[in-house]
Parts: sequence; structure tokens; C-alpha cells
Amino acid sequence: MRELGTVDDAAEVAPPPVAVEGAILDLLAAVPLEYGNAAFLDLRQILGSDALSASVDRLGVLAALGPAADQLKDGVDAILMARGPGGVLGVLKGDVDPRRVAEAIGSPGSRIESEGHGEFEVISAHMETPFFSLVVAVSRVDEATALFAVGPSLEGSSGLAKASLDTAAGAAPGLSGDPAIGKLLLDLPAGFALTLDPRCGLLPEVEGCIGAGVSATLQGEQGVVHGVFMFREPAAALAALPVIVESAGRIGGISSLSEVRSDVDGSVVRIEAVVGLEGALEWAIGQTGA
Repeated sequence: MRELGTVDDAAEVAPPPVAVEGAILDLLAAVPLEYGNAAFLDLRQILGSDALSASVDRLGVLAALGPAADQLKDGVDAILMARGPGGVLGVLKGDVDPRRVAEAIGSPGSRIESEGHGEFEVISAHMETPFFSLVVAVSRVDEATALFAVGPSLEGSSGLAKASLDTAAGAAPGLSGDPAIGKLLLDLPAGFALTLDPRCGLLPEVEGCIGAGVSATLQGEQGVVHGVFMFREPAAALAALPVIVESAGRIGGISSLSEVRSDVDGSVVRIEAVVGLEGALEWAIGQTGA
């Protein structure tokens, strides 16, 4: 479907990725519908690359998990993060012990709390720093999936974790049911980082956008940014193209906008650019705020 594919084979030099599309859909099934976008990290691929791993650490992508971040790196293949009205939600694919994660996150001497929610157990821990206080609630969804919710209060974090569990069980609508999600996954190359934004909040200044997505792949020591932006009509896509290209240059640290390859196919805008790894990560997941 994509015509900008001069770098389509770039990911072949990277460690083998997880089955990205299936993994994302599995993790999105636990994200409530009111969460407008979600960022995905293929930790298996990232941790297999010294350069990628260092970039993730420098950007503080997993900082919300505090001391538990290193523990999760050992057993988690992929993570999906989203920010919404209740706080930050993360859904994990891999071998995760919720109690161990809660104990790693909790401040010394803090109480670990546990409560039932149907067949699930939600375990909460308080994380205190000199600047803020947070509560992290952790639960297992199934044998291969777990989730965590981070918020300012026990009630908020626990409530978000429960809402996510209800969504995963099919009792509430989830982000995976948004029709724009499937279209974006078909059009974006699988990469080490990806954001799906079915409500087009990535570029709020652009009118008529009905879905957007950005992914990042490896090309040697560089990152490649791929963007897809869907519009209601071709005229809106054409009008938005200069704004999208300029934004790609600004966020990705591109020295010349001529380095951004772009294409308008009816009502869809696609861009592609080779950038530094941290620029690619910032573009692919930083804009969610997760």
C-alpha cells in the first residue's frame, strides 16, 4: 500500500521484532475507549540494540515505573502505554508478577494493598519522591498479559486498573474497536515504536484529520520515521501536508525539510524521514505524553 518504501527492509538489520500487529491488538483490548491514543514499544527489539536501549533510557520512556522498570525489561516483550483522564495506563505482554512489580515500585516502608475485582487481583503500592506522590496499581489480565495504572491516588489508580480489566473482559468498549486502528496498522510498517491516534490529537492544528499514526524503524544506526494521516477528503489532506512535514522536521531534529519524503494519496498523507534514534522515538511515542 505504501509507495515511500525506500527503507521498508531497514528493520531486517534489527533484532527480530514481536508479531507487532497481533501484539498491539491484544494490548489495545485492555485500553478504555476514552483513551484517545496509545504508544507501543517492542521491548524485545529495543533491548536487543544497545543504541535503542540507551535512547529509551535517556528519554525516560519507562520512568513512570520507577525502580520496576529494570525488572520489567527482563520478562516483558512489549508494552503499550496511554494517558487519559484517570492517569497513565500500561499494558504488558510477557511474564509479569504483579506483586513483585508493586513491591519494586513501592517506597521503603509503604504498604502494599490488594483487592479483588471479579476473578482478578489488583495490587497497589505508593511511590513517594521529594517532589510528588503516586500510586501504582498492577494486575494480571491473563497468563501472558498484565497491566499497571499510575495516578495521584489509590482510588484513581485502582479504578483505572479495574476499568482496564473490564475492558479486556469485553464488559466495556475499548480502543481496539475504533475502526481507524485497523486501517492505521495496515498502513504503518512494524517498528520498534509506534503511536496510534485514531482521533488525530498528534496535530491538533490540522483540520479534517480522522486518524493518525507514527512508527519508527531502524536503518543502521539511524531511525526512520513513518507517518500516516487520514482525512475526510483529499482537499483537507493537501492543505495539511505542509504542516505535517514542518512538524516532522521540528520534532525529529531534521536539518532540512527536503529530507522528509511525503506523498498524498487521495485523503491520506504519508511521510518518511531518516532521523536520529531519539528523534524517531520522540516522534513515534513522545507526543502521547505517556
